Amino acid sequence: MNFKDFFNKFLLREDSIENIEMKGDWNTPQQYGWSKVDTGILKSARGLERIKTKWKLDQPVDVYLVKGKDVRKFFELGEVSYEFITNKMGLDILPNSDHITVIYTQNTGEEKIPATPWTLAHRLGHALARKDGIGGKNDLYENIRNSVNRLFNEVSKNVYGVDIKDDYLGYTNPEKYKRNRKIKKELGHSLGTFKSARDRNLREDFEFVNEIIAQYIITGKIKLNRELPKILPTSYAWGKASGLYKRNLSESQKEDMKYYIENSESELEYAVDDALNNAIGSIFVM
Repeated sequence: MNFKDFFNKFLLREDSIENIEMKGDWNTPQQYGWSKVDTGILKSARGLERIKTKWKLDQPVDVYLVKGKDVRKFFELGEVSYEFITNKMGLDILPNSDHITVIYTQNTGEEKIPATPWTLAHRLGHALARKDGIGGKNDLYENIRNSVNRLFNEVSKNVYGVDIKDDYLGYTNPEKYKRNRKIKKELGHSLGTFKSARDRNLREDFEFVNEIIAQYIITGKIKLNRELPKILPTSYAWGKASGLYKRNLSESQKEDMKYYIENSESELEYAVDDALNNAIGSIFVM
């Protein structure tokens, strides 16, 4: 490793994870919500260190990976109180009020993705969305989601000629709402630069929000595609895509859209950073 690589890796950027610990019985053969792959990653010599060095935030974070029969039932709760983790979960964790505290009790989900640094960052995005357990919403997370929806609508309307603003369509026009969700998912695939977008593997359109949060946590910035596809596929027949076709835009319109996407990157970075700043002193269970 030359001096430049050493400087960039160790001196220029510091780890945002101040403390990362495994708690509970990680030697039991029972998985309790963690896969064998997860256990192998986290118990390896470099497993925790890799997570620690991959997260790059201005906000200090303490991460606890907990495995146990009783604790596994507490998951995807979002923000909780100290009394909750002590009295309800029975955990001996003393949070630092100057840090963000994140407690992972399992790594389950439809995708069955291993507990990599990116996966844990993505799941922190989910945790930020919830306050007081599953019921409450975090307004600052909603700001991120609203920024994403504005971006999706502007791109859909100006590039593909379809307005997908659908604040209340879930109640008044469920078919149109379903169509708009499908368009948003494809916009996420087209605008995202992270692996799930490149692989066209977003589970739902709203997962784009958690993926850009993960991108910000891992890379320190949000990067969106400027070059949008000629067709935004919403269905396939005999292997051939059909959907929304790109409008014939003038050079001025193309420049305006690139400028809008660039501004959206800055807006989203600010919104994510704001949500993370507000999370300092809070405890999240995921």
